[in-house]
Amino acid sequence: MAQQERRKKKRIKKTFYALLRPYDSTATWVSATIRDISESGLCAFTQSEFPLGEELDIKIQALDAEGPKKINIRGNVVESKKEGVGYCLRIVFTKYSDEDRNSLTDIIESFSKGEQR
Repeated sequence: MAQQERRKKKRIKKTFYALLRPYDSTATWVSATIRDISESGLCAFTQSEFPLGEELDIKIQALDAEGPKKINIRGNVVESKKEGVGYCLRIVFTKYSDEDRNSLTDIIESFSKGEQR
């Protein structure tokens, strides 16, 4: 079965910026560029390596028609592979507030409409 068919959530290919760090730590935030995102996870490129299974705090910064949004999510690294000078991470979301979930849904819906034109 193709990967597209397995997905249950809309995924958009849109560049957003995020900050990542191990969950519940005081480590320095690491910048990442989100390549695609859905309500259940994301793919991002970063200069830092995070091991498989690492639980992360994620701060997503996005801009939609209503203005800037900041979304805080927790997620697990399910894939980490070396790519050029950095790493491509696939992260599955594990926890976020209702407000952050709604903001993420709004952003995905907003940009999904634009992709269909």
